[in-house]
Amino acid sequence: MNLPLFADAAKPAEITSADYIFIVGLLIIGLLATNWIRQTLAAGREPVAFRPQRLVPWAGWHTIFAALIYLLALTFVAPLIGQVLYLAQGGKGSLFKVAEDDAAGQLTAAISVYQGFAVASFLGFFSINFELKRRAGATSQDLGIRNDQWLRDWRLGLIGFVVIVPPVYVLQAILNAVWMKTKHPILTDLKTTDSAALWFWATTAAVLVAPIVEEFVFRGVIQGWLQRKMAKLPPDCATPNGSHDDDAPKSLETASAASSLNADAAKLASAKSIGATPIVLSAALFALVHWEHGPDPIPIFFLGLGLGYLYRQTHSIWPGVVVHMLMNGGSMLLLALFRDQM
Repeated sequence: MNLPLFADAAKPAEITSADYIFIVGLLIIGLLATNWIRQTLAAGREPVAFRPQRLVPWAGWHTIFAALIYLLALTFVAPLIGQVLYLAQGGKGSLFKVAEDDAAGQLTAAISVYQGFAVASFLGFFSINFELKRRAGATSQDLGIRNDQWLRDWRLGLIGFVVIVPPVYVLQAILNAVWMKTKHPILTDLKTTDSAALWFWATTAAVLVAPIVEEFVFRGVIQGWLQRKMAKLPPDCATPNGSHDDDAPKSLETASAASSLNADAAKLASAKSIGATPIVLSAALFALVHWEHGPDPIPIFFLGLGLGYLYRQTHSIWPGVVVHMLMNGGSMLLLALFRDQM
């Protein structure tokens, strides 16, 4: 869930001098970051050091099952929970059929939508976590939920925000100016309200819930499996059936045995063994789920490339979560400060 910089409209609006200053500032930051990356690569180093890691133990069918849980949580469970909460807070009838002249009902409905999204998203998060541990023998570290270097991960997320987000903001601003405006329900809901409750739940959904759950699903689960699928391993790291990726369903014992074999072989010692394809594919899926947000899938794809790189190098979702939180938090701050101009 990424948030817009500019107004929600069918056609681009005139760009103000403040917008130009903002864009130029972001460009300068982006150019400085790009120059640092170029110098780092020229010196033969990765911008982010690669942490040796083992292949995740889940197969393709586990990944599909996890994706279905995620989609079910957002498309069915979230509206259902929202409807229950709407009625519990005094709403009448359907959450999605409130009369336009019923301001109190509209406010309660909007709050209930964000509450439903938050609860359903975390239900999906914990359900996927539980199922992959139970069915595939995954550990929290396999899932990218690492706590062994949490301080380094959060610091890396702060640096990643400075490097990754400015070019994404610039691209989004350009697309808003020359093509079409971002279309996002949060912007519509918050532009004209001073309700503290609505601001709280919308911010919670955008800044806390979405970053954690989306990074877990798209990087930890999907990209984790893509890395397993596409990793180039030496022959002595193959699983017992002679391949490093068997997508046939495994028993818990078989999956655990394969995981132990991979861990003992120290099979992923460099980023070259993984390549860039898993990053590109997970970023494309990440952009695709935001297809209703006007031009946003394009900058979101490039955001996903940066988040995917951080995950590949660290095998941790936390650097990406920090970048994601700061980006969405910055957008919420811009909306709070300049909503009258949007």
